[in-house]
Amino acid sequence: LLRCLGFSISLHCGSCGPEPTDPNKWGNHVVCLVHIDGRAYVSDVGLGDGPRRPFALQEASWCEDGFSFRLEDRGSGVWRWVHDAAGSFAGFSMDVSSSVRAVHEFER
Repeated sequence: LLRCLGFSISLHCGSCGPEPTDPNKWGNHVVCLVHIDGRAYVSDVGLGDGPRRPFALQEASWCEDGFSFRLEDRGSGVWRWVHDAAGSFAGFSMDVSSSVRAVHEFER
């Protein structure tokens, strides 16, 4: 939808769950980055009690709807979004070092 509306996006392999990320869990989540004016924003509306607004791909901590969130750069293109301790899941990791053009490219 975002691409059809004229936004520049990229799709990245992710993994929802606790850390350390189980290597077999990579790919259980797809993360959409929206690129605007040279900056990337995470747009991930399918997280239930996660953030409802896009957030910049940069290390940060913030509160939204009573939850505390963090985004941490793990290096080598891997980022970790950390959910509030009261949230329904621990968080997700994403690898932005590569991307695909369409979701079907994630199929094995």
